[in-house]
Amino acid sequence: MGRVRIKGPQKDRKSGYYNLDLETMPKSERLMYQNKLLADFISHAYQYSTAIKKRFDKYNINPKDISSLTDLQRLPTFNRHNLRELQKNCLPFGGLLATNIHEIDKIFVSPGPIYDPEGKISDYWHGLKALYTMGFRRGDLVQNCFSYHLGPGGSMLEKSLLGLGCKVIPMGPGNRELQVRVMRDLSVIGYTGNPSFFIEILDTIEAMNLKIPGEINLEIAYLAGEILDNNQRHDAEFRYGIMIRQAYGTGDAGFIAYECGFGNGMHVDERVILEIIDPETEKPLPPGQKGEVVVTVMRKQYPLIRMNLGDIGIWNDEPCGCGRTSPRLMQIFGRSDQSVRVKGIFLHPWELDEMARKIPELGHYQLVITKEGNIDKLIFRAEWKEKTPEKQKSALIKLENYIKEDLRLKAKVELVSGDFFLKKYKVIDDRRETIEK
Repeated sequence: MGRVRIKGPQKDRKSGYYNLDLETMPKSERLMYQNKLLADFISHAYQYSTAIKKRFDKYNINPKDISSLTDLQRLPTFNRHNLRELQKNCLPFGGLLATNIHEIDKIFVSPGPIYDPEGKISDYWHGLKALYTMGFRRGDLVQNCFSYHLGPGGSMLEKSLLGLGCKVIPMGPGNRELQVRVMRDLSVIGYTGNPSFFIEILDTIEAMNLKIPGEINLEIAYLAGEILDNNQRHDAEFRYGIMIRQAYGTGDAGFIAYECGFGNGMHVDERVILEIIDPETEKPLPPGQKGEVVVTVMRKQYPLIRMNLGDIGIWNDEPCGCGRTSPRLMQIFGRSDQSVRVKGIFLHPWELDEMARKIPELGHYQLVITKEGNIDKLIFRAEWKEKTPEKQKSALIKLENYIKEDLRLKAKVELVSGDFFLKKYKVIDDRRETIEK
């Protein structure tokens, strides 16, 4: 059993502002501020990004005419599939990069593949204010358990935490007992990672007969990349006294919105224009109505303009009890298409289609996502065109390898007959319980 450490008083993690004037400005001032920011951003993007210039020219839009959100709505949205097509035709970033390549530190590889840059500036991901608002503070020792492999998750958090003045232990996922020993030995204060792995960590702490607080002194955890069960969240908060926070973002856009101490929705960063749109008309919907989430990320190095993230959300523009006046993303209800997020990775039907074309023996197929305890499990149901056992075995090995290599996930493969699908099969069937944030 580890030695019990005597802790000093905990830091105030629920009050305060990263930038008081910016976060509490009246709505009219915020609108003027964002419109000025937008006009400068659009001018820069049009001048330095070949993809943005082509897009504006295609729709006969003069960048000088874009000086407000209303003006911006003249431009049709684009999505991750469009981004991938841009990159296929113009590697590595599809012509979107609006800075010198020497201003890029890292290039990440997301499923698709899609290549995501990371710029040199400390707040490239818009994470400093996000992490402060969620409760992280300068000097915190944080165990970062997001993956550092290929995708941007681990690096995104590390760069943002370091920029805020935290110290980071770059653990990545896996090896639960070692993770717990590090937490104990180094008196770790913060955790960042997937919800399911965090629950495994708590279970391991219990199995090792360690006390929270006492031998394990976690105070705050940022959980993302998977659905977070509200019951598990409340259990961690009330049973162990660990503050649980969530944010909304992607590997392309970075941090978009984040919770404050009140935990009533997620505040939208002022460098992001959030729209909830009607899927048919692409027109913005008023507060309180469900629609697709569209963002314009005013980041000059890698401009994303009216990017449809494929999520269904709802927003509110009333001031929060914390004093911040930004719009809030109140809830994400799921996906507008058959895309899902599993273990921090987005899966899209077109990715499965491309993988399936590599396996001529494969007929109909269906990817099913279930949950066993706290862990997402994948089942790939497949119909074989080939009926001989030898060819089926060969195709099965090929399929398992492609799932691991192309999707970067593990799945159990089940062989089913063609009658199973009855022409009603889905490419992706998500059977996890929908958790409202």
